Amino acid sequence: MKSFPAPPTMRGAAPAPAAATPPQAPAPARQAPVALEEALQGLAAVGPVSPDGRSLLAQTRRAGDESVWTVDLAGARAEPLTPHEGTARFRLPRWSPDGRTVYVLTDAGRARLEAASDSHIAAVRDLFEGRYSEDELTQLADLLSRLPGAEDAAGEDCSIPTA
Repeated sequence: MKSFPAPPTMRGAAPAPAAATPPQAPAPARQAPVALEEALQGLAAVGPVSPDGRSLLAQTRRAGDESVWTVDLAGARAEPLTPHEGTARFRLPRWSPDGRTVYVLTDAGRARLEAASDSHIAAVRDLFEGRYSEDELTQLADLLSRLPGAEDAAGEDCSIPTA
């Protein structure tokens, strides 16, 4: 799940000063609001109204790509909320109770996560293969396959490869 700050123009009052937080990657530059006709091309779904009732969330699909927009109901303008590179999917946008944040499910950034996962799996494999014999690893794989939920491992093969 990913969260995006709601645009200031859609929130009304200025946000409270933020508490000290760990450094994060810089947020993509915010784009200016656009006319509804332009923003809502490829409208796929209309999400919930903000807690203050002044805006709502809209989801668009264009050429296999998805975006979430905040729509200012009084100004009839929309602002893109999910800038990204490449194609991405965004689902189930929801407002936080105070209306300052929007939460969405997304696969944006999935390639980087998969690359990190692959390197992690290799490190775990090296750790186990360096400490245990092939017989011990086979026994461990057999025991782990008996755990509840092991059959739902998204089709991944966790068995020990044979030479």
